[in-house]
Amino acid sequence: MKNIMIKIKKFISADKQVTFISRQGFTLMEVVLVIGIIAIMTSVALVYIGGSRKNKTEVKSATNEVVSAIRETQNYSLTGNVSSGSNCVEYRFSTTTGTSNYSITGHDDVGNNCGFNVNYKISGEVNFVGGVLISFTAPHGKNSPDNVTVALQKGTERRYVCLNDVGLVTNNGSNPSCP
Repeated sequence: MKNIMIKIKKFISADKQVTFISRQGFTLMEVVLVIGIIAIMTSVALVYIGGSRKNKTEVKSATNEVVSAIRETQNYSLTGNVSSGSNCVEYRFSTTTGTSNYSITGHDDVGNNCGFNVNYKISGEVNFVGGVLISFTAPHGKNSPDNVTVALQKGTERRYVCLNDVGLVTNNGSNPSCP
């Protein structure tokens, strides 16, 4: 450092003095400012991740509920044992677009309600993306239509339930295509 100072002084006239101060490190104010910025960014990220995780859990729970409800509807058509004296030959699972409402109903051979009607509502502000009507015909539980996808959503989190042509009901997670 002394050699540099001597060389610099040679180029400056004798009546002017140049002093160089070597700064190494950061001031306390700079460190506090950086820590504050990092803290703000971390809190924003945690709030976003926390909300996303809550939506994911609620949609996953609702998807499991819908899988159970479709299997329940299918079971009614296989057993036909809803209530004594029932003439139900078809059981339907239906949803309403943009709501959290779904129902399971029983119908006779001409399509009239045979006295079995149960309405449900999914909790947690999870909604069905589209309206779906799935029919199961007694006594073998044949489903119509053959392949159905039921989509549920809250915020940006979307999950799918699939019913294939042989009647297998699966929670397909975030994959919209049924196996």
